[in-house]
Amino acid sequence: NQAIVGKNQMAYADRNGKHLFREIVEQAVTKGEGFTDYDWQYYDDAERIVNKLSYGKLYEDWGWIPATGVYTVDIDAIIGSLYRSIVMVMIGGGLALAVIVFLIAHFISKPVRQCARLAEELAAGKLSATVAIHGRDETGSLAESMRLMSGKLSSIMSDITDNARRLADSAEEINATAMRLA
Repeated sequence: NQAIVGKNQMAYADRNGKHLFREIVEQAVTKGEGFTDYDWQYYDDAERIVNKLSYGKLYEDWGWIPATGVYTVDIDAIIGSLYRSIVMVMIGGGLALAVIVFLIAHFISKPVRQCARLAEELAAGKLSATVAIHGRDETGSLAESMRLMSGKLSSIMSDITDNARRLADSAEEINATAMRLA
């Protein structure tokens, strides 16, 4: 504001009665530095009065108190923008994470479901059932074990069937021999 340049402003007070220049000087003289908040026109808009935060520091060698200030609405706008950016990144990251979790769950649960289906078929007596999962991970290992178990059960059942057939044939021979001897 050019109207106050070069003029003593120690008596000036904002609309709330705060003597801001006096407070800046008092803090600098008593504490060496300090912050003061007050109401001030927003840049060149005399109709818009907003909160401003200023910092003043005593420069003892020259007896000066340089001060600078920032409009808190500008800080709020920057923080709001950062907040929105952070929220967008978090939402995007959350969505990406959800997709990754879904894909991992899908690639794990599908082979596990196939192995469960194979176990149900084996339990129902369908010993020729198999599963087509090839991989080096845990589900691939589980599928390979299930295939081996299926093959072993099929082999055992084949052996039992062959032995039962031979036993039946032997029983018929014994029966036929017993009938001839009787």
